[in-house]
Amino acid sequence: MSAESDAINRIEQELVDAVNAGDLNQFLGTLADDVMYHPPEQPRITGKNAVHLWLKETFFDPFRMRLGLTLDELEVLGSLAVGHGRFALLLAPRAGGSDTRMTGRFIHIFRGNSDGSWKFARVIWISDQPAAGGQ
Repeated sequence: MSAESDAINRIEQELVDAVNAGDLNQFLGTLADDVMYHPPEQPRITGKNAVHLWLKETFFDPFRMRLGLTLDELEVLGSLAVGHGRFALLLAPRAGGSDTRMTGRFIHIFRGNSDGSWKFARVIWISDQPAAGGQ
């Protein structure tokens, strides 16, 4: 493995650890300021502040979460890198009720920084479950 792929694997793990600990601030530390999120069946969310608000309302406040990621392929292209793989996310409602399990695929685009660190620049994920009302 290269130094770049090692650093990217570390930032992927940091994101997973942040989700599993319920630590939104740690999660935000993995994102570039101009990050773009492309969640399934929703409009694009642009910028760390907008992603922060969306994640807080949609995931971090209402749920305890357990995330697992498998990075199937990673290609480093200079100061950008592209990875794709699969995810499994368990959502346990903080207010009680039934857990929800979401599985799917993702594409992550990373941007390298001059200090050798990497951040998530683009996050795209697709759920394996059909959209509500879908076929």
